Amino acid sequence: MDIFSNQIAPVVYLNGAALFVAGLAVVRAHNLWTWRWPVMLTLTGWFALFGGLWRVAAPNAAQAPENVTTFAVLAAMTAIGGILSAIAYGPSVLSIQKPSDD
Repeated sequence: MDIFSNQIAPVVYLNGAALFVAGLAVVRAHNLWTWRWPVMLTLTGWFALFGGLWRVAAPNAAQAPENVTTFAVLAAMTAIGGILSAIAYGPSVLSIQKPSDD
């Protein structure tokens, strides 16, 4: 998928720098390797970090081809984002705890 076919290299470079910084922030704040759901957030941070690094290092490189695999990866990333949002903002997080009378 040629996302940046109409963009110049500096715009792609800026996008890569922003993606790299966001991925680095996630990895620095949340680098947990457990067999539970937090590992999805850690992996997302690492993918953002390396994706941003790739765009900064090679802004004129070819992007992913427009095929079923690319769309499957994008659908999986969307699903992971939805799952993480549901976990983070679900009712268990928003419930108000009464202070204990100790």
